[in-house]
Amino acid sequence: MRNDFYLKDVIRTKYKLDFGIAEMDFEFPIRKYLVNINKLGYGNPDSQQYSESIKRWFYIQYGQIIDDRYFVYTHSIKYAIKKIIDSCNKVNILNFIPCYNGYNDILNLYRVFDYNYLNLFEECFKEHLETFIIKNKINCIIISNPHNPTGKIIGKEKLEEIVDICSKHNIYLVVDEAYGDIVQNEFFSAVNIEYDNCIVVKTIGKTFNISGVGGAYLIAYNKKICDEIVHEIKSDGLMSPNIFSYYLTECLYSMEGKFWLDDINDIILKNKQYFKQELDSKFRNKLNYELTYGSYLAWVNYDALGISEELFEKILKENKIKVVFSSKYKLFEKYFRVNLACKIEKIDKFIFELEKIINNIS
Repeated sequence: MRNDFYLKDVIRTKYKLDFGIAEMDFEFPIRKYLVNINKLGYGNPDSQQYSESIKRWFYIQYGQIIDDRYFVYTHSIKYAIKKIIDSCNKVNILNFIPCYNGYNDILNLYRVFDYNYLNLFEECFKEHLETFIIKNKINCIIISNPHNPTGKIIGKEKLEEIVDICSKHNIYLVVDEAYGDIVQNEFFSAVNIEYDNCIVVKTIGKTFNISGVGGAYLIAYNKKICDEIVHEIKSDGLMSPNIFSYYLTECLYSMEGKFWLDDINDIILKNKQYFKQELDSKFRNKLNYELTYGSYLAWVNYDALGISEELFEKILKENKIKVVFSSKYKLFEKYFRVNLACKIEKIDKFIFELEKIINNIS
C-alpha cells in the first residue's frame, strides 16, 4: 500500500522501473482476514489481546519470551518516536546518517547532531562515539536496526556496547526495528536489552507489506517511561488502536505469517546475491554494492562514475527509472538506494537499462 504522495509522483512521471518506494512487490493474502472485520462502531480492540499477539510473534520469530515488557500502541513509527522524545523532554538528539528521510519530519523541532552511521563499524567506534556524545551533551539516540537505507545490521555485541555508553551517561536509546523481521541472517532485537531507557519501536507494516493500514507499537522495560508516553499520546486523543491494524496484528503474527515471511526472506536474499553478482560482473570498478542482510534495500556507491547526483538522477529520470539518492538521507556521498523486493525479471530490466546508461556516461 503506497503513500499517496509517492503514488501521485509515480503516476505523474510514469516510471517504467520504480525501485524507489520502500515496499515489496509481494502480497500477503490479507483479504480473507479483512472480510471478518464486520463490527460496527469502534470495534473495542482488546489491548491485552494485542499485547499477547506481539509476545506470541517474538516467540515464533525469535524464540524470545518477553512477558516482562510493556507495550504501547501508536499510529506510526514516526509518531511513536516523537512521543518518546516529547514525554522524556529530550532535546539533544544523536541521529545516525544516512538516515530514514521520514525522521526529518519529526526531528526538525529539536537540536539534532548527525553522526556517520558507518563509524559504528570502525575498530575504535566506542571511544569516538562517546567523545561525540559528551561534547554535544546528547541525551537521546535514535537508530534504525536493520538500518535504512544501507541494510546493515548491528549485532548483539555492538548493540550492547552502545547500551553501555547510554547507561553510563543516562541517555535514552530509541531503536527503530521497522525492518526487524526482514532479515536474511541472525538478528538480535534490542527488546532483549534490559536497560530502563531503551525503547524499541516496531510495526507490522514493513513485515507484511501493509504500511498503508497504519499502526505501530513500542516495547519498553520501564513501566514509568511507558506511562509517560501513554500520557502524551492520550493528550493527542489518539490512544485507541486502528481496528484494522489491531486485527491484522492478531492474525498475521502467527505461524502462517512466519512461513510466508521465511519464503519472502529467501527470495530477497537470492535477489541481493544476484544483484551483487550482476553489478560485479557488468560494472566492475564503476558501481560498488556491499551485500547486507537486513531489509530488502541495496545501497550502491557510484563515486567511480565521476558524475554528480543531480546529473545522474536527471539521466535516470529521463529513462523513466526511479531510485533514491543519498542526499535524501542527509548524506552527500555518492550512493543510491534500490529496492530489491521484487521479481528477478525486474532486476534484470534494471541492470539492462543501467548498463546502457553507464556505457553512454563512460
